[in-house]
Amino acid sequence: MLSQFDGISVKDLAAQLNVTSGAISQVIDSLDGLVRVQTNPADRRGRIIRLTDRAMEEVRVMQADVVERARPRFDSLSSAELAELDRLLQKLRMPR
Repeated sequence: MLSQFDGISVKDLAAQLNVTSGAISQVIDSLDGLVRVQTNPADRRGRIIRLTDRAMEEVRVMQADVVERARPRFDSLSSAELAELDRLLQKLRMPR
């Protein structure tokens, strides 16, 4: 989730994941070396969380591996089927 944002507040991340801010803080505290925590300039009491460059590289490598392993599964789909799959996945991503 953190790789999808260029910084996100604890509160907003908790809302995205439907967990408490306390749960997010506990996880963030255990990610030493993978995240940078900064004071939120808009709310000096809040924190903004960003992945470190090292963590972003690990995410990039992992995502590339997932794509490469999944690619053969889509070879048998026609262009129309791929378009329909894309449409359905986009529908699932829409907020309710």
